[in-house]
Amino acid sequence: MKKWLTLPLAAGCLVLLAMPALANEGHMNRPSDLSTIPVKGSYQEKLETETVYSVDISWGSMEFVYAKEGTGVWNPETHSYDNVSGAGWQYPAGGPGGLAGNEVQITNHSNTKIVCSLDFTTEEAFPEIVGTFDRP
Repeated sequence: MKKWLTLPLAAGCLVLLAMPALANEGHMNRPSDLSTIPVKGSYQEKLETETVYSVDISWGSMEFVYAKEGTGVWNPETHSYDNVSGAGWQYPAGGPGGLAGNEVQITNHSNTKIVCSLDFTTEEAFPEIVGTFDRP
C-alpha cells in the first residue's frame, strides 16, 4: 500500500515545487531592461541649522602629594625599589575614567567648534605653587 502512494506523492511535490519558478517567468529583470526615472536636486548656499552645544568634561582625582625625597615600592623578590621617583609632585596614575590624577579631558560633541580655556589659581597660603597647562 505504501509503495502505491509514494510515486503519486513524489510527483505531486515536484509539481508544487516547480510552480513558483514558472509563476515568475516573464517578469525577470534583465540587463537589457532599462527604466528611466526623474532625479531632481537643488543647491543651497548655506543650510540654516540650529547650533547645539554638548561638551563632556572629565578629570582625574586632582590629588597630588609632594615627596620631599624620592619614593618607591619595595619589591621583596628583587630586593630593590620599583617605580622609583625623585623628589617632586606625584599623582595617581589611573583614576576615574582612566585619567591620571593630573589630567583634564574635554570632548566636544557639538555641531560647531568650541574654545576652552583653563585657569589655575593658587590659594593665598601657598603663593609659591605655580600651575601650567599644556596640550598633549
